[in-house]
Amino acid sequence: MSQFDHMPTRGGTPPTQGEGVYKGVGSHIKHSIEDVAGVILATALRIPNAAKASKQLTNLTFAAFKAKFGRRMAELDQQISHLKSEHAETLNWLQQVRIRLPQTRERLPACRANHGLEEGQMVEVTFEGWQVRHKIEAIVLLLAMAVAIGASLLTAHANLTGSGIQVFKDNPLLPWSMAALAPLSGIAVKTIHEYLRTDWAIKTFTILLIAAMLTSIGLWIFLYSDIYHGLSSQITIGDLFDKPSLWDQIRDTAFVIVSLTTEILIGAALALRLSIIAGRYSPDYSHPNTEFLRLQKREKLLEKNSTEQATTLARLEGERAEYGGSLELQIQILTLAHDGRRAQADITTL
Repeated sequence: MSQFDHMPTRGGTPPTQGEGVYKGVGSHIKHSIEDVAGVILATALRIPNAAKASKQLTNLTFAAFKAKFGRRMAELDQQISHLKSEHAETLNWLQQVRIRLPQTRERLPACRANHGLEEGQMVEVTFEGWQVRHKIEAIVLLLAMAVAIGASLLTAHANLTGSGIQVFKDNPLLPWSMAALAPLSGIAVKTIHEYLRTDWAIKTFTILLIAAMLTSIGLWIFLYSDIYHGLSSQITIGDLFDKPSLWDQIRDTAFVIVSLTTEILIGAALALRLSIIAGRYSPDYSHPNTEFLRLQKREKLLEKNSTEQATTLARLEGERAEYGGSLELQIQILTLAHDGRRAQADITTL
C-alpha cells in the first residue's frame, strides 16, 4: 500500500446536522449564536465601560462560534497540515522520478535465440557482455579471415597476370579488380546465412558450407601434393623435357579452381563463425526497458496524486478561510449593533 492510499480526498467527514452543518457565508449568524445573540447584546449594553463591553462581546461571539464549529475547524486545520506534508513529499518524489527518467534508456538491446523455433516463436534474451574466450576467438578469426581474403585475392591476381593475356598487361588495375571477386565471393556466400529464417535451414546451410570447405581442402591437398614435389625426389631429368599431357592440363586447371574455391569457402566459413559470435553480443532487436516503464508509470501516478492533493488542499483551505471570514463577519455585525444601540441610548439620555 502506497503512502498516497491514506491521502484525504474529500477534506474529511462533514459534521452531521446535529453538530451544525456548514452552509457557507451568510448562514453562520443564524446557525451559531442566534439563540443567545439578543441576550449577549443586551448584557453588553448593561456594562458601563463601552470598551470593556465591546471586548466581552467579541469574546462571547468567538466562543459561541467555536462551540458550534470548532470541531470542524480543528479537523480542517489537521487535514490541511497533513495534506501539505503529503503534497510536498509527492512533489519531491515526482522531481526525483523526472530526474531519473531522462537518464534511463527507453529500450534495451537484445538478441534472438531461435532454439528450433519459427520466426514468430523466437525467444528474446537479454543482451550480455562479451566473454573473454569469444574475444580471443574473434581476434583469431579476424586475422585468419584477413589471410584467407588476401590469399584468394593474390591467387586470382597471379592466375590472371600469369595467363599472358595482353589486356591485363596493358591495364595493370584490371587484374586486381577481377581478382577482388574472389574475396567478395566468400563474403557473398556467408551472407546467405542472413536470409535464412528457420533453424533447420540455418543448420543445413552451415553443415553444407563446412562439408564443401573440407572437401575442397582435401582436393587442394591432393592436387598440391601431385603437382609440387619440392620435398620429394621422384622427379627425373627426363621428365623436364616431356610435353604436358592432357592430364597435366586438366590437373593444373583443377588446381586453380580448387585453390580459389578453397580460399573462398575458408573465408566464408570464418566470416560465418565470426558473425555467429558477434550475433551473441550485437543486438539486432530491442525490447522495452522495464525500469523505464516503471518510472514512466510512477511519474503518471505521482502527477495524478499531486493534482488531486492540490485540488483537495485548495478546497480545504477555502473552507477554512470561509469559516474564519464568517467568524470575523459575526464579530463585526454584533460590534456594530452594540455600538449603535449604545450611541442611541446615550442620545436618549441626553
